[in-house]
Amino acid sequence: MRGNVSRAICLVAVLVMKTAFADYSYSVFAWDIRKIMKQRGASVEQVVELLKDAGVTGFDASYEDPQIPELVACGLKAVNFFGKVPCRDRSGGGEIGEALLATAVRYGAKRVMVFPEDFVDGEDRERAFEAMAVGLEAFARKSAAAGVQTTIEGFGAGLKNPCSHGLYLKRFLKACPHVALALDSGNLYYAGRGDDILDVMEAAGDRIGHVHLKDQAHDNPRSFVTLGTGAVPNREILRRLVVRGYKGWITIENPVGDDLLADVRRQIAFVRSVTREPLTETHDRRPPVTNRLQD
Repeated sequence: MRGNVSRAICLVAVLVMKTAFADYSYSVFAWDIRKIMKQRGASVEQVVELLKDAGVTGFDASYEDPQIPELVACGLKAVNFFGKVPCRDRSGGGEIGEALLATAVRYGAKRVMVFPEDFVDGEDRERAFEAMAVGLEAFARKSAAAGVQTTIEGFGAGLKNPCSHGLYLKRFLKACPHVALALDSGNLYYAGRGDDILDVMEAAGDRIGHVHLKDQAHDNPRSFVTLGTGAVPNREILRRLVVRGYKGWITIENPVGDDLLADVRRQIAFVRSVTREPLTETHDRRPPVTNRLQD
């Protein structure tokens, strides 16, 4: 009897340990591929093979990036296309939205990331936000009908953009049920408003559609450092993703140094080291993070 109990305990332990590990598919931005090409004096085909060897199998890009066909032809998967889509006219993206969605469909990308317009100085921000939310949801419904998920991210570079505010990010997610969060670990820190990415992550619940990871220096949010060495809580973000069963892509953003390919390898190694650690939150009751549209 004791032997059966011991075997059962061991089986439960093995199952718990299995649920504590995760591995992901990895992507980089098209512009970083071009930087690596320049650093190494190598062709796109050569760099793509090096990236594949490092564990990278996909890419993110602007929907207008001229290198998209070449990267797809080299065997990288189109993971995420992004663009500034007009939302405040409530039409659902207009011609730009149609072009973004058409590019995603053409190259098989399962997600698009939308940047709504900036706020305009002196305007009624509440009214502007409400109009943008209507337009964003209208576009997201169109994209969902085409088999493509619409996401928004914390947008650090433009402080007039509503997505540079944690408050508006959470409000977009509440107002737009067809929109998911592209969880960018460092952009709110970059924006410098004091917003907590972990708070936004929790507010998103099970609606995390994509993940961008970057890290920045403790003394300068505009200075990028290799993942796991800076001020951004990437370790905690990764642990929460594992606990909640996220199965999607992770994009390594802003590799640093004179050898970007080597840093991509370092950053992937960091992600793997964290996501393969045993977790203590074995009784976490939060709902799992799920990609609505799996690749």
